[in-house]
Amino acid sequence: MKRLLLIVAALFLARQAQAADLSVVDYESEDHPAHILIKGPIGDKPNKLVVNQFEALAGIQKKPAIVFLDSLGGRAMIAIQIGLLIQKYGFSTAVAPAR
Repeated sequence: MKRLLLIVAALFLARQAQAADLSVVDYESEDHPAHILIKGPIGDKPNKLVVNQFEALAGIQKKPAIVFLDSLGGRAMIAIQIGLLIQKYGFSTAVAPAR
């Protein structure tokens, strides 16, 4: 059931994506946490949609996930809100190397 919810959430997020794309690239298992990818400009969507999408993904994780960031930047307030959610859920982060 959880895997189905993750798939539905990922499909919904992919469909709604206009700028930053949020996706689960590796699902949570007993052996490892989920890997969540945030790719593209952060905060170009209206009404904090990316924050709401990230919180929906974060809320269904049973273990602290690893969030991979691949972005050239964006709106600071949206990034701060995502950062606070990462802290709230105890997630780890990794940043893609500079291009």
